[in-house]
Amino acid sequence: MYAKEIDHERHRVVTIWGTVVSDAALMAYQKSVWNDPAVRGFDEVIDFRALEKVDVTTEGLEAVAHTAAGMDDPDAQSRFAIVIGDSLSFGLSRMYEAFREMHAKSARRIMIFKDLDAAMAWLDEGKGTRKSFEST
Repeated sequence: MYAKEIDHERHRVVTIWGTVVSDAALMAYQKSVWNDPAVRGFDEVIDFRALEKVDVTTEGLEAVAHTAAGMDDPDAQSRFAIVIGDSLSFGLSRMYEAFREMHAKSARRIMIFKDLDAAMAWLDEGKGTRKSFEST
C-alpha cells in the first residue's frame, strides 16, 4: 500500500505509495495520518510514481479532498507536494488540487512534480516564509 516516514525535525510527512491506489486507500491514509495531532501543520510529500493500477473515482477524490481540507491547520501555511509519473496521475492530482481549493477551510499550498528531489526542495524553500509561533 504505502510506506510513510514522519520527519519531526523538518515537520514533514513523506509517503511512498505502492502500485495500487483506490478511493478507500486514499481516505484511510488521510484519516490515519492526519488524525495524529503530532503532525498537525506538517508539510507533506506523496510519491505516486510506482503506481500501476489507479482505481479512483471523481466522487472519491472529491471526498478525500473535502476531508483533507477540513483537517488543515489554518495557521500553519503548510505545503503538499505530489510526485507523479504519468499523465493520468497528473490529471488526478490537478483534480484533487481543484477540489481542495474549493473547500473553505483549505489552507495548504499544493504543487505537482515529476521529481522527488525537486518536490523536497520546494518544501524546504517554504520554510523561510512561515509564521513562527515561538515565544521571544
